[in-house]
Amino acid sequence: MHLTTNYFNFLSRTRIVRRIFLLVYLISNVYAYIVFTETGVLIGDYQGILITYKDKVVYLLVLTIMSYYIVCSPVFNCLSKVKIRLKTLKGLKSFAYILFFLQILFAIFNISTGSNAAGTNFQTGGVIRLLWLFLPVDYLFYIYYFVGREEKGSKIYLANVVVFILSMLSRGWLGWTLVLLYAELCFFFYSQKKIKIKYIILLFFLLIVAPIAFSLKIQLRADLYSSGISGVMSTFSNIDYIQSYNNFIAGFLSRIQQLSNIVFFYDHRQELYKFVSSGIISNYAWEGLPQQTVAKLLGLEPGVDMHIFLYSNYISSTSEAVTTLQVGFISWLFLGTLSSVFYPLFSLAIICISIFLSKKLGGEKLCALTWIMIFLSIMCGWYNAYLIYIQALITFYFIMGFLNLITQEKQRLIIHHT
Repeated sequence: MHLTTNYFNFLSRTRIVRRIFLLVYLISNVYAYIVFTETGVLIGDYQGILITYKDKVVYLLVLTIMSYYIVCSPVFNCLSKVKIRLKTLKGLKSFAYILFFLQILFAIFNISTGSNAAGTNFQTGGVIRLLWLFLPVDYLFYIYYFVGREEKGSKIYLANVVVFILSMLSRGWLGWTLVLLYAELCFFFYSQKKIKIKYIILLFFLLIVAPIAFSLKIQLRADLYSSGISGVMSTFSNIDYIQSYNNFIAGFLSRIQQLSNIVFFYDHRQELYKFVSSGIISNYAWEGLPQQTVAKLLGLEPGVDMHIFLYSNYISSTSEAVTTLQVGFISWLFLGTLSSVFYPLFSLAIICISIFLSKKLGGEKLCALTWIMIFLSIMCGWYNAYLIYIQALITFYFIMGFLNLITQEKQRLIIHHT
């Protein structure tokens, strides 16, 4: 199958969606600032921790908002305008079947081993888990969700979507909803459809389901494996809808804001600088599977990942962390002159690589996916997640290249026999 639709001007037509996301995140950080000034303590991952430098919170709020705007607007817009020849994708339907098969295997692995669930130890699963480190199935699905959009009515496309959603819910994750919501809004505004009654119904449905999904997420994280389906049903039957809405809005804003993470990092910047300088904590450049693999091959010990270190040393009372904490994009700028110089260059380099790959494989349509990955990963200081996305783009490139060769060989044989 050929990818025939080029989706010209996709980024310009969907600019309003990115502005909406930026506005929501601006509101979330302003909300965090208001809570800080009233209570004097942090929220989100660092809930209840006292603020040391209260007079710097406004300054940090301005820097946070400016960083979101600069990276996600002028920097992204400038880089995305670079002309890159679009690769013709043949065999995309074959990829859809491969992805479906991988998703099923990944789901079976996660359910049988308890791996990759929210709040669990990601080291579980034995040697087989290494396979999924090299095959980032979830990110491959995001890529297919965008580039295979023309097949949205096909059974295999819908099957991949259903398996992905069920897999994510079984693991207690909800962050994927932001990616799919962003995708649907982009395709809606690009097609310039008139608002129909079915979209209004869908909107109300989502508003009703959102607090239920939030409660269900908590239930899944808490005791899905101990209570089973009865625990989930109990959650549904005992929901206080008014309280659920209040909890959902407050929890949502607290979760997506980055100001709390940045304020905490700023308050502890001196001791964190010492840990990084002494090699106890690895810096941003060591985040990700490729760097860690190189480090092990060279016999290097870059130190503990910053996100894990923050949780295990400042939040958790146990010695072994089962989750990680975000640091925020601008936090690394507080760790000395060298960091403030090379850190932006490192960020810019991986953004350029991802934009090049996404435009090469899917044009402006896939480049729009790169934007939300920048927004949700880099702006949170989550470089490991972003590098997995780049890894998925490279994996997709090689798989499609292999499928292209097979398709061309079949066509050559057909021509030869005729």
